[in-house]
This record gives sequence, C-alpha cells and structure tokens, in this order.
Amino acid sequence: MTEEQRLREIEIKAERDSLVVKENSLVRHTRYDLSLSEQKILIYIISKILADDKDFKHITFRISDYMQVAGIKHRGGSAYEYIKSSIKSLSDKSWWLKSYDSKEGTKEGLFRWVDTAEISENSGEVDIVLSESLRPFLLDIRGNFVKYNLVNVLVLHSKYSVRLYEIFKSFLWLKKYEVSLQEFKKILNITGYNDYTELKRKVIVPSINEINKYTDLDIEFKAIKKGKKINKLAFYISESRGVQLTLDVLLNQEERLSISKR
Repeated sequence: MTEEQRLREIEIKAERDSLVVKENSLVRHTRYDLSLSEQKILIYIISKILADDKDFKHITFRISDYMQVAGIKHRGGSAYEYIKSSIKSLSDKSWWLKSYDSKEGTKEGLFRWVDTAEISENSGEVDIVLSESLRPFLLDIRGNFVKYNLVNVLVLHSKYSVRLYEIFKSFLWLKKYEVSLQEFKKILNITGYNDYTELKRKVIVPSINEINKYTDLDIEFKAIKKGKKINKLAFYISESRGVQLTLDVLLNQEERLSISKR
C-alpha cells in the first residue's frame, strides 16, 4: 500500500465515523418513503453539517469519494448517473409533519429535503443545499436529538433497516420502543404485508438481524396480542456490549463496506 492509499483509507474511516445528528421528531413522527440509496445520500449530506452551523451551507463532495465511503462499486459514468438519479428522486419528494400550537391547535406542514443541487460533469463534484424547512430538525439543536456514527447506516442493505435503526437509536435512552402494528406500518410506509407472519418474515426479522450484526445496537422484540390478534410490537433496545462483540461488529462493518455492490 502506498502512502497516498494509506492516507485515503484514514480519510475514509474518518468520514464513516462522522456524526449524524437529527432532532427526534424528524426521526419519530415523519412518514416518508425514501429508497435505500436516497436515505444513505441524505444521511451522508446531513453528516457534513457542523455543530455550530447556523444556516444551511453549500455542501460539496466528489461522487467518487461518496462511493468509496459508502462502499458502493459503481464506476465512472455509472456512478454519475446513480448519484444524479438518487438526488433527483430525493429532491422530488415531500412529506407532511403534524405539529401542535396552543393557539391554533394541530397543524400540518409540508416539507422538502433539497433546495438546490448541481453536479459537475467534468469534476464529478456535487454541490447541494438542503431545504430551509429542515432548519428546526438539523440546525442549532439543543435537546431531544438522536446522534450516531454514519457507518451504522452505510452498512445496512434494507431501507427498513435504516429507518428502524434511527428510530431505535432515538429510543435508546428508554431501552424500549412500543408501537401499534398499524402505526409501525405507517411509519415505514408499508402498504402490503397485511398478514403479520409475512410482515415479520419479510421486514421485522431481517431488519433486526441486520441491525444486530452490523451496528452498535442490539435489538430484541415481541408481539403483543389483544385477544387473539397481534396489535402491538415491543422492541427492547440496548447497545452492543463487550470487547469481542464490538470487535465482531467492526469487522462485519469493514467486510460489508469493502464488498458492497449497492
């Protein structure tokens, strides 16, 4: 390995260890439908917001740098089109969020993710500004926030795993997240899987297994019945403990990011 390659590896690890900070309501109460690639690019951009930023600045990064950090194997024009498509679809999406005002009662606001975005064909550099509507959730956050290292979502291969990881992380201090089955499906934007057995097999178990193997969380869950029907889910949340367990997670992360083709 050359000195240049060694330094680049250090830079990549530093980027993967970057902190992602979001106000809790952005994680817990929003209902949006983002693909895996859209979520990862958005979270990568958010990781570049500094703690003392008072306004949304132009965030720039090279496509090749993002692909290396995220462990994605696209090359050249393929990578350019992948990023271009993901940013466009992210920019095209909006979502509603309910809030409560003591004078006006419950209100719903329409939010968007991206204000402007430009990509240079020559340099492969992306310049992006997040939507001003996100200010309360991402800038000058004083309390009620979730914080984690970027690598914990980069390693995940399911859009449900990413969404659930953030939700679980926001409830870590309570050690438990209890939710109705109906609300669980709404938060994840799941319209199918009306049969609980199928939902458990296709979404819940695979997501929890992936989170447990590749992130800093350890999740257990149980279904809660009302009469004969399952109507709630209870997730028990803890952080990965022990030197060997932590080492296993780090090795799993390194292996997945070195071979990922997503």
